[in-house]
Amino acid sequence: MFNGRGAFRHPMAVFDPLMLELRRIMSYSYARCGAVAFRRGDGGSFLFMRISILLFAGFLILLSGGASSAYAETAAASAPTPVITARAGVHPDFDRVVFDWPRKVAYTVRKEGNQVTLKFSAAGQPRFGSDFDHLTRAHNFLAAIDKDGDLEVSFAVGPKAKLKDFASDNSIVIDVQGETVAQAVNSFKPAPPAAASRSA
Repeated sequence: MFNGRGAFRHPMAVFDPLMLELRRIMSYSYARCGAVAFRRGDGGSFLFMRISILLFAGFLILLSGGASSAYAETAAASAPTPVITARAGVHPDFDRVVFDWPRKVAYTVRKEGNQVTLKFSAAGQPRFGSDFDHLTRAHNFLAAIDKDGDLEVSFAVGPKAKLKDFASDNSIVIDVQGETVAQAVNSFKPAPPAAASRSA
């Protein structure tokens, strides 16, 4: 919530005057009840009043705490998605892909055929640079947010590619080893056509 000056204002701030007024009334009532009970010499009534006021105070504290918790959850849900810097490099025996996160995150890597899926435990928006155009063993990078709200990156590799992954501080590193895409294409030999059978 923003005020007229564009500054952020806690949504529960509108209840601050009411909470202050309730506290003032409670303090006054507590002191007043004590004075009346003292003049009447009725200790039991004074104890009952004290318990009632304390229970009401506890209710107000719980109400305030629940509202603060709900606000915290809303603020977390509306937090901007962090931008993840994605880097890539070509080496003699492997291609390296690096995702630089602002904090440590967990991840999993799954390879099925020539498709690799890299799933992170948080939402993010990867920023792929032009260095990805020079990769020779990985291509067709795609990024999406899965049903859990987490970042998922998929890309294609050669059928014989081997993966090596590790974390370095806040960065997740994927090495793709094996033949390049061009080598895989050149090594592919289609099966010779079957010989036509002769009819008798």
